[in-house]
Amino acid sequence: MRILNVCDERQAELARRRAQISWRIAAQRAQLERGLQQLRRPLHIVDKSIQVGAGLREHAGAVTIVLLPVLFLARRLLRRGVGLAMNLTSRAGRWWALWKFGRRAFLSLRNARRGG
Repeated sequence: MRILNVCDERQAELARRRAQISWRIAAQRAQLERGLQQLRRPLHIVDKSIQVGAGLREHAGAVTIVLLPVLFLARRLLRRGVGLAMNLTSRAGRWWALWKFGRRAFLSLRNARRGG
């Protein structure tokens, strides 16, 4: 009779553990589903972008024929935008060169003082 009680207790413990594991799995699945719901829209956008890119590659000649007149008509606007970008780039380049030169000069003066 004692053996049956031990087996029954062991089976009850295993059933309780099985239920706990099932609940944990259900909670993890629900959490994973919430995470996938949050990613669903960005993944859809990526899929659509890939499809559009493939379509553009497939019809590159037609896209070029359509865009050339549009770009020609919008050249004045494009020149202003490109000119502004080039101006900012050249200014940033000058300031960066000035910074590098000043830093090197400062380091060489500091090293000269240490050595002398």
